[in-house]
Amino acid sequence: MENSLAGWRINIKGRASKEDIAAEIISVLGALEASGGIHEYGGINLYVQLYRNGKKVAVMQGGRILSGSTSTSKQEHVVPDANDKTVIRFDTAVDYTRLQQKANAQKMLGLEKCFFVDLEDINKQAQREREERQKEWQQQERLRAVKIAEMNALEKQSKERHNAFKLFLAERLGVSQNDLSKRVSSFGELKSLPGKLKYLEPNHPSVSGRVWRVTLLPTIGAPKSIEIYDENHSLVRTIDCSGA
Repeated sequence: MENSLAGWRINIKGRASKEDIAAEIISVLGALEASGGIHEYGGINLYVQLYRNGKKVAVMQGGRILSGSTSTSKQEHVVPDANDKTVIRFDTAVDYTRLQQKANAQKMLGLEKCFFVDLEDINKQAQREREERQKEWQQQERLRAVKIAEMNALEKQSKERHNAFKLFLAERLGVSQNDLSKRVSSFGELKSLPGKLKYLEPNHPSVSGRVWRVTLLPTIGAPKSIEIYDENHSLVRTIDCSGA
């Protein structure tokens, strides 16, 4: 038989006062003492849930719910009996007045810095905080969706401008879009101000608008060159690169 099976469990269902708890424990332990001569115990554990005015209560300190506990060690007295055999005796007298005074002082548990809060109120506050976090998350998701939609719209517009300019450039050079690479090494929109000022004067009217840069490959009778177009696809400058 396992040693863990030895012992006696005391279970009180429902809610009880400290007097009820003490009476039940005394009753059970008294019966064990009367029936089996049991007058000492070990492995003692008692867990209670806290209620006040019919509502479950939590102990809080520093904004956190405490899972409070106390631990104490009792000193037994080892004495010889009449036959010089070692026996263990315990104090059996209980000073209830002193115990109540000690409990009232609250120093034993350090409860002077704690708050006793209805668990229902804590749960409601936690629910409100969860709902608030959910609202914040939903708002962030909405903003993220709007930002993504705006980025997708800008990307779509940029692609449409690119395709429109590519079609214009192919028609201007008299080639198909598939053959454009035979005449053009690269082309693209200059989106930054420093990029525009590399080819245009600061007071040029096209600087404030969209600007396109085209690098033409050299052909018979025409050296390599760079052409700058404004947002209306009008040629605003040609740069000879034959000496580059």
